[in-house]
Amino acid sequence: MLEHVGNALLEWESDPTGARDFDDIFRFVHTVKGSCGFLNLPRIEKLAHVAETVLSELRSGNRKSNRALVSGLLRIIDRIVLLTAALETGDVVPDEASDSLLLTALETDSETSPESAPAPEPISDPIVAVQRRNVRIDIDLLDAMMTQVSDLVLVRNELTRTLNVALGQEATAATLDALSARIAELRISIARARMQPVDRLFAALPRLVRDTANALGKSVRLTVEGTDVELDREMVEQLRDPLIHIVRNAIDHGIENAEGRTAAGKSPEASLRVTARQSGNQVVITISDDGRGIDVERLRERAAATGLLQAGDYSDEQAINLIFAPGLSTSETVTAISGRGIGMDVVRANIEKLGGSVSLINRPSHGLTIDIRVPLTLSIVTVLTVKAGGMEFAIPRAIVEEVLSASSKSVVIERLGTGYISTVRGEKLATISLASALSLDETRQTHLLIVKPTGGRRYALMVETVHDQEEVVVRQVAPHLSATGLFAGQALPNSGIPILVIDVLGVARSTGVNVERQDVKAEAAPTQTLATISVLSFIGLDGMLWGVDTSLVERIEDVPRAAFTLRSGDAFVTLDQTLCRAIVAGTLPTSEEIAVLRLSDGHSRVGFPVLQVEDLVRLDKASIINSGRNAIGLCGSEVIQLINERLIFDLAGTDLAEATHRG
Repeated sequence: MLEHVGNALLEWESDPTGARDFDDIFRFVHTVKGSCGFLNLPRIEKLAHVAETVLSELRSGNRKSNRALVSGLLRIIDRIVLLTAALETGDVVPDEASDSLLLTALETDSETSPESAPAPEPISDPIVAVQRRNVRIDIDLLDAMMTQVSDLVLVRNELTRTLNVALGQEATAATLDALSARIAELRISIARARMQPVDRLFAALPRLVRDTANALGKSVRLTVEGTDVELDREMVEQLRDPLIHIVRNAIDHGIENAEGRTAAGKSPEASLRVTARQSGNQVVITISDDGRGIDVERLRERAAATGLLQAGDYSDEQAINLIFAPGLSTSETVTAISGRGIGMDVVRANIEKLGGSVSLINRPSHGLTIDIRVPLTLSIVTVLTVKAGGMEFAIPRAIVEEVLSASSKSVVIERLGTGYISTVRGEKLATISLASALSLDETRQTHLLIVKPTGGRRYALMVETVHDQEEVVVRQVAPHLSATGLFAGQALPNSGIPILVIDVLGVARSTGVNVERQDVKAEAAPTQTLATISVLSFIGLDGMLWGVDTSLVERIEDVPRAAFTLRSGDAFVTLDQTLCRAIVAGTLPTSEEIAVLRLSDGHSRVGFPVLQVEDLVRLDKASIINSGRNAIGLCGSEVIQLINERLIFDLAGTDLAEATHRG
């Protein structure tokens, strides 16, 4: 009852006419006092006795409620929580003298100072109301049971094969189907045994909001919804600290004081809403307030002052995410609550470790909404089973944004040197062949998976076949496979044949494709801060080796020679029935078709005829900037600004093999 009574006190404080809440509080304190007298627990009995006396005076009208009195009652509840937990663990709670300070403060309506009576640390598992008949089961035992069920599936499959050979499939089908159904139900039941209502995560919020708001001199009304949504127990525990930090930040940074809210035409009492809902195989926790939102310009200024970026380098949408940058805070002063710029980066990192994500919706002058998305459980994962190199693999469904046919009209897949690039509805994406990344033989690849790894950026993964979506139990992979960085675990699908779960971020790293989230400096000003850049090397029409920043390359295509036109010394080429500037650095070949690089800066497009595409490499920027030659035909061009930024450059004398290795 302890958590319930603590929240009932807060409800009663906001509405003193709530007789039901008051009766619950009084009944609980009275019961504790009587039980502790019977069980010879004098310390808890004394605390409960004084609390009951004060509540009796409130009920009779001989005493009036105020904030100091409610704070005193809450501290009494905190101390009972601590002592109750100690009864279970066998620990000794020292500092019995501070009990008297708590009781004196309650009897005299004075706020007890933190120094004289420190608030106890919240216990990890306080006594809560029990609605059903329960037994305590160790998490390790549940994990072991889940593993045993997975092994049972393997035994069932072997039994199926043996009986089918001995008796025939028709004779055994009904019995084996029933066995499979019972095993599936058992697996689901064990998984549900790990689940807990998200209410366990939200239970501490009312007290947290009250104490934080009081400390800052603000008035905040908390609304909590979706407390019946269930999460894996381990997930609940690991989300507790990130959620507490976000709520404290919302009250400290986001919500104005009463004067500021009145001046902005808002109610003096702020609104903070925390909700949970299930979305597919994920739970979405939303924290929203009606405060000032994020001041993007101020965030840019602070980021510039701390050297994170140059002013103006970021769009508004990108700048908002600077709140996740380590060491960045918009607070002018450092308090016990916030202001050191430590926390939000850790919040995002901890949530991403769970396979989740954090997103922001900023409403300047009207508030901020933070969405936390996490999987329902850490032990059961929904995956897509795919085939690559003739073998089956699993890919976590949560990171797959889209599945496309490679033959779709909206998809263009082109080879760049030893790699690929895909254009999906006009968007260029780095593309990896899963079979090639796993050193397997490539066959016809029919599907494209658009994936976004946790903590990374979107890219495309080519596979031979996409089979089905199903829930699987994921176990640790063998050490020698884990060391490759390509696999996140092993799973047991319904087929009963174990398969490996692909680590899509590890696959990208192994192939040299950079899809990891760049740090703030890299995103803010890539041409000034990156030590290396990705380069497509090629042989120009002059027979020399040239390079181009891959961010400019739309595609490579064969264009009829007749598509080129020379006018007054300028060259043009028809691309997609549109006449574009062409850069002819030499003599056009006499062949009927000419390979052309389509280059674009997002605003203009040019065609660059080449003899041969070489490879994708990473090169040091310094060596490029110090290069003495520019691409022929670009000086003075207003079509695309390449020379000033040296984005097309001479690679004469560059050892591409060394560059590839270094990259």
